[in-house]
Amino acid sequence: MRAGVAIVGGGIMGAWAVLEASRGADPLAGPAVLFDGDASDGPELPDCGLASEAFVAPELVGLARRGMREVAGFETNTGRAVEFGRPGAVVLGAERAEHVQNSLLERRIEGVDALDGSDLAGKFYGLALDEGEGGLWLPHVAHLDVEMYYTELLGLARTRGAITRFGTSVSGVRVELGKVVGLETSRGFCETKRVVVTAPQYVGLTEMDLGLVSKSVERWRFRAPLVVEEAGCGMESLGAGGVGELLSDPAKVESFFAPGEGPVYAHPALVDLGRRFRVWCDPQNGTLVATGCSDDGRLGGGGRFSSSALELVLERLPFHGDSLEMALEVEHVELMERESGSPVVSAVPGVEGLFVALGLGERGVELAPGLAEGLCQMIEGQPVAAFDPAVMDLGAL
Repeated sequence: MRAGVAIVGGGIMGAWAVLEASRGADPLAGPAVLFDGDASDGPELPDCGLASEAFVAPELVGLARRGMREVAGFETNTGRAVEFGRPGAVVLGAERAEHVQNSLLERRIEGVDALDGSDLAGKFYGLALDEGEGGLWLPHVAHLDVEMYYTELLGLARTRGAITRFGTSVSGVRVELGKVVGLETSRGFCETKRVVVTAPQYVGLTEMDLGLVSKSVERWRFRAPLVVEEAGCGMESLGAGGVGELLSDPAKVESFFAPGEGPVYAHPALVDLGRRFRVWCDPQNGTLVATGCSDDGRLGGGGRFSSSALELVLERLPFHGDSLEMALEVEHVELMERESGSPVVSAVPGVEGLFVALGLGERGVELAPGLAEGLCQMIEGQPVAAFDPAVMDLGAL
C-alpha cells in the first residue's frame, strides 16, 4: 500500500496526528495511515481523563488552552459524545498554597481560589480535612472518557479518508540515500515518504536517543455506587429501522445530536500533594479512579502510591465507606517523558521525512491538538505557528 503520511503508534497524539494529516491528504493516491500494532485488543491510553490547563508546564499553557477548547466543544461540533464534564478540583497539601495560586493566575488559569476549611466544605461536602487545613479550588478542571475520545477522533479521521491499521506492527523504517521511502510492517511493505512516530514502544525506529525517561503511574479503579450514572441513549438503542426514522425528521436529528448536559459527578476531583495521590469520579463507568502523584509536585503529574490506595482515599473521602472495598481494576501505566516536561515534536536529523511526536505523558488531551497542527505544518515545510519548534526540538534536550 501507499501512504501520504504514516503515523506509527496510537494514543491521543496518534489520533490527532492522523486526523490533522488527513485534512490535506489525497484519500486515494496518498491517504494518512495509522499503524498501531498494540491496539488489537483495544488501545492502551496513558491519558487519565482528568484534564486542565493547570496541569501542564507554564510554557505549554497556550497549547493546553487549545486542547481544552477542542474537547469542550467536541460533542457540539461533531455530534460525537465523549462524556465531557467539569467537576472541578480541590488541591490540598501544597506547601505554599498562595505561591501555587499566584503561579496559576499568572498563567491566566481563571477562577482559582484559596479557601479555608469551612469554604472547602461548601465545595466538597464530606471531604475530611486536617485541623486548620485549607486548599485551592480549581473550577475548570474537566473529565472525559478518553477511550471514547480516541475512538471518535479516529472516526472523524476515517470520514476524511484516513486508514487505520490496528494489530499491524511496524518493524522498521526503510531509508534510501538519507530519505524515508517506506515502512516494513507485519502486513507487508508500505510505501511512504513521511513517517511520524507517536508511541514510545516505537522509539527504536529512530535509531537515536530522544532523551526520554520512563515513569510508572499506578491507577486504581473502584466500584463506587455514589458515582454511577445511567448511560445515555446511543445509536444501538434505536432498534431496527430506527436510524431511518430518525433521519427522516430533521427535528429528531437536531435533538439527537444536540449536546447533552454532561455527566453528573458525585463530588469534585481531589489532588492531594501532601499524601501524593489524586482521585476523581468516572460516572460513565460507575467507578472512582485514584492514582499516585509525581515526586516533583506537579498538579497533573501521575506516579505511584506512597501507601495503600484504599486507605488514602478513605482517609480523605470517608463517605464512600465499604463500597470501595473491592478494587475493580489496577493499572500500571508506563509513560515516557522528558525531564524538562516538554514533549518532543521534531524532525529526526539525518533522515529526511522522519518525525517524532512523543513525551506527552498523561497530557495528550490538552496538548495533542496543537502539537498535531504544528507537526503537520512541519511535515509540509510550512512555518510552524502552533508552537515554538525550538522548545520541542530534539536539540532542546
